Amino acid sequence: MFTKDDAIALARTGWWHDVDPVAAASFQLNEDFLCMDFGDFQGAVEKALGRGVWTHEFAMPGHLIRELNARMAGAEPAPEDPIGTLFAVLERARQ
Repeated sequence: MFTKDDAIALARTGWWHDVDPVAAASFQLNEDFLCMDFGDFQGAVEKALGRGVWTHEFAMPGHLIRELNARMAGAEPAPEDPIGTLFAVLERARQ
């Protein structure tokens, strides 16, 4: 895991421009700090999962990680219900 300063330094290199979207998505989903431009991160996750990903889904990365890991293992996982995850994020925010 990177520190905030490590993540900023890595982001400045533009590393994700030379990496497969699946690898970039997998790496970033497992980091606490954003190490790349968010728009590019969302695009990489969408390419890796083969579907549109709503912004609020990034608040619960465990769902995206499980879906990506299943896809990388050759399974065709059912994506999380975006509306259901939105309500889960809102409920967490209320606590």
